[in-house]
Amino acid sequence: MRLFLIRHAEPEPLSDACPDWERPLSALGREQAECLVVALAREKLDALISSTMTRAVETAAPLARALGLTAQQEPALVEIDLGLLTPWGPREREQWAEVAGCWSNGDLSVCCPGGESLTGVMHRVEPFILDLAAASSERTVAIVAHAVVNSVVMWTLCPDLHPTIGQNLGLSHASVWELEGEGRAFRVARWNDTGHLDAM
Repeated sequence: MRLFLIRHAEPEPLSDACPDWERPLSALGREQAECLVVALAREKLDALISSTMTRAVETAAPLARALGLTAQQEPALVEIDLGLLTPWGPREREQWAEVAGCWSNGDLSVCCPGGESLTGVMHRVEPFILDLAAASSERTVAIVAHAVVNSVVMWTLCPDLHPTIGQNLGLSHASVWELEGEGRAFRVARWNDTGHLDAM
């Protein structure tokens, strides 16, 4: 299986005015999403899958149009529930750093206040991605999702990546990763590629 793992383009900032799952792309994000067409124009994708969150759906849309695909929306790929860490201000950033620090130290069960733990994300993402890999051994698939979710996908499939949020995987907005392999024996062939954004 070849898997293109894409982080959504830049969304509007977190605010009280819009729930996190409904945040649309910013003007820059819409441009970034169009640039993804250039990044994957030569690839023969068999399937395109996105998180159900608005910013992922909007990121996948130009690619779906260009390649003549229908983007399948998958609830298991929604980003970690930040709970009370929205809107995103100085206090919330400090609390997020505390939670991420616990994860880095190996306690993946610590939850965002009023939200989800990294263990919780892993429990919903791992079955989906392993089933997809098992059913798609000869296929080329692209997934548009989120920073934490995409990290979990890579930790699940790539034995050389350790499951800790403290490992800096990059994961820039509208970045493309390419994974190749089967089962839990994938390798990273392209790492946080943003070259398609250079012409913006």
